[in-house]
This record gives sequence, structure tokens and C-alpha cells, in this order.
Amino acid sequence: MGEWPLRRSVLLSISGGRDSVTLLHAMLEAGIRPVLFHCNYMLREEDSNQDALLVSELAAQHGLMLELLSVPKDWKKELQRQGGNLQDAARRFRYHALRELSAPGGKYASAIVATAHHAMDQAETVLLALLKGRNLHRLSGLQSNRELWRPWLELMPSVLEAYAQDKAIRFRHDASNDSTAYDRNYLRNLVAPLLEARFPGWVQSCQRASSQIKESHALVAEYSKRNLDPYAISIQDPYWGYVLRLSQESRDIEYGSVYARNLWRSMGANYTQENCLAQAWDLSVGKTLPCGKGQVFRQRNALCYFEGIPTEANWLQASKSQEFHSEVWKVYAKLGHQFTVHSGFEAASDWSFWVARGWNLRPWKPGDRCTLPGGHSKLVSDLLQENRVERPFKDTWPVICNRGIVVGCPLPSRNNRWEMEEGDGALEWEWKAVVNYVTNE
Repeated sequence: MGEWPLRRSVLLSISGGRDSVTLLHAMLEAGIRPVLFHCNYMLREEDSNQDALLVSELAAQHGLMLELLSVPKDWKKELQRQGGNLQDAARRFRYHALRELSAPGGKYASAIVATAHHAMDQAETVLLALLKGRNLHRLSGLQSNRELWRPWLELMPSVLEAYAQDKAIRFRHDASNDSTAYDRNYLRNLVAPLLEARFPGWVQSCQRASSQIKESHALVAEYSKRNLDPYAISIQDPYWGYVLRLSQESRDIEYGSVYARNLWRSMGANYTQENCLAQAWDLSVGKTLPCGKGQVFRQRNALCYFEGIPTEANWLQASKSQEFHSEVWKVYAKLGHQFTVHSGFEAASDWSFWVARGWNLRPWKPGDRCTLPGGHSKLVSDLLQENRVERPFKDTWPVICNRGIVVGCPLPSRNNRWEMEEGDGALEWEWKAVVNYVTNE
């Protein structure tokens, strides 16, 4: 068995099949007592229950902790209704549960997740990625690291079979693995024997290729970060999620398109999205493209990735020197909700006093006009365009109202810089408001 990388507790994903049960026995022989994790998908009715029963018996026999998870009863039916791939969905469900258990704050926060993937699994993964046109990361195959331990990636299944026979290990056979309806089973049961007969050692060749691709991918990622750093701004925002802005100047650097592809890939873009994003500079301003679980907006001089687009209006962070106070006020206002104000002093001020007098924020609407210094008014839409407020911020940009009348519009700095503070909001600007907060009652 591969070297145990860290003296940490182990969360073993165990199906009840030969590979995972054999890994459990090898761990116990090595003095490792893992927590067992089993997910019952109810895909094979009573057979699935028997798998769960075997895992429960193993836990009881060896005095191990057990996490037994069952999917909702209508999970399979709903997935089939949507036309989803059962095996892929089951895999995603399992890994999501494992991540939650082992994540900081999880039940087994210090645990390293272990799986029983072997050399044939690795070769199948690389070959499938190649056949399906996956990106460089997927071509690097299965990974083993400090968070996900796969100690048997270099072992052939024949070695595991011999070990299981020698120890008379009892395990369950998953009949669904015999079906060629799934791509991996098709490759394993029909294609792999032909490859072995014609190209002995093809599994080891795939292993070497995956290792070299992994190194190349790491090198490209490092060069991408280094070369795009001057042109990329990123923050982790509590409302928009991860936000990244890539300036148009990045197009002029050598291999800029290669680095950009890697950047979108790191944002979760699949192969199709990656190819579309390579043409994103040709889009008109305001157009969007999907990227992983987020979106990329074409802005005037940049491409901007947002992990999440809030369903409500955006948040405003602004500061203003009050004419009748010496301190600077920090104003945080969620549109449609009550203000919360933090002053420059330690004691917080009560903004509800001003809300009660008719002050509030709301998203701008077509036709809104704002009075500017000097007394003349201007359409808010024109103000936003002049100040280069881009989508998606523009969609819900706030205006300041008093008793329902628009009296101000906070604007970003005129030099078009992103003045972001990490974790403090999507944009930060100095509020040069013309609003007089002293009202005559």
C-alpha cells in the first residue's frame, strides 16, 4: 500500500466492492483505523441494501466508526426524468458528501479522504478524457494529494485480486459494472481487452502520460498566473462570490490566449465554454458567456467573471464626510432593506433615524433623473454610461431617494479604477453626494 502521507484520521469511501474492502483490510494491517463512509444510492434495490449491510458488518467487526448515507427515495426517478447520467450523478453526490464531512467545520474536519482507485481506473480516466475531448486538467487523470488520498493508483487490479484471494476477503459484486450502457464499463469490458492484446502495457503508458500532463498543466498554470497578474484583479466578495476582471491589455502579451484559456479553466469552464470564451473579446459590450457555475461579462475594456449574480439588487459601500460631523461615515445598504451604518467612532450610529424620515435606496429605473451640482438634472442611465458602470453592476445600481424622489446617485471614481477591498463589497467609491442629510420636519 502507498505511504500514508499524513498522521491524520482517514475517511475511507467504501462501496462494499473488492477494491474498497481490500483497501480497508490493507489499512487495518498497516495500523490505520479509518472512519467508513458508504453511500446507498438505491440504484439496484435490494442489492444496494446488501452492500450497505456488508459495510455495516465490517464496521461492527473491526470496531470502526461508520457514516452511512442514503439518497432520497425519489432521487433516481427525478434524475431519470431529467435525463441525467446516474453514475456521474452518484459520483458527484458522494464526493460532495465527503467534502462536507472533511471540510473545516465538518464532522471529520481533520480527516483525509481515501479511495481505492487503481492503475486501470487511472488509464480509463485518461483515455475517456482524450476520447471526449476534455481539457488539460482532465487529461492529467486522477490525482492523489493531501486532501484526497489514492494510495493504489500505480497498482494493477490483478495485484488487488491476488491479495483479496490470499486473505479470503468477503466483498460484494456490483452487477451494474457488467453493463456496457455506461462509457467507463464499455471501455473496461470491451475495449480494454482489445488494447491489452494489441498493446501490452498500455495501462502503464497512460499512467506515464497522465503524470507528464499533470506536470505540464502545473507549469502552464504557474506561467499563466505570473504573466496575467498585471492584468487581472480578483476579490472574494460575500455577495457576488469570486470576482475576477481580466483587462483587454492581456491580449497583447505573448501566449496571452493560452494563459486566458487556463484562467477560464480554473474558473470551472468546460471544454465548450473554454472555446467560446476564447472568442469573448469579439463580443459586444454587455454580452455574457457561461463559465463553470458563474458568468463572464464582456465589458468595455475587460472580461469580468462573477461566480454568482445576486437575485436582489447589489450592495452599496460608500463613505461621505458629513458637513455637520467631522468623522467619515461608512454606509452599507442592501437595497430594499434598512440601512446599517458604522461611523468613524467606536459607537455605531442609528441610521434608522434617517430612514424614518424617508431616506432609502432602490435600484435605478429607466427614466430616473438625478439633480447634479449646479441645479441641472441628468438621466441616471447617462450618468452610469459616462462613469463606465458596467454590467452586471449597472443592472441594479442604486439611487438615493427621499420620500420617493431621486436626489442622488453614488458613482465610482472618474479614473475608472476598481477600488475594491477584499471582502467589503463588489465596488468601493467615495460618495461625493449632493444629498443634504439634515431635513426640515
